[in-house]
Amino acid sequence: MFPNPLTAESVVEFTLATSGPVEQHLTDLLGRPVGLAAPACKPCPCRRTAAGIYLVELRTANGRSASKVVIP
Repeated sequence: MFPNPLTAESVVEFTLATSGPVEQHLTDLLGRPVGLAAPACKPCPCRRTAAGIYLVELRTANGRSASKVVIP
């Protein structure tokens, strides 16, 4: 994630070992969903989220990856 803390222009960049669908999820640190899951190839339909620490998770058929982010 860059930049972190997030801004309106933040971008999630990733590389896949094999092509396929990817979903992105935004959750709080307790794993509760914040906003909507979205295909990773499109802008996230998330509304303005309260300040805090969150996890951005990318899910594929082969696994998942999560990164901690800060929303000021």
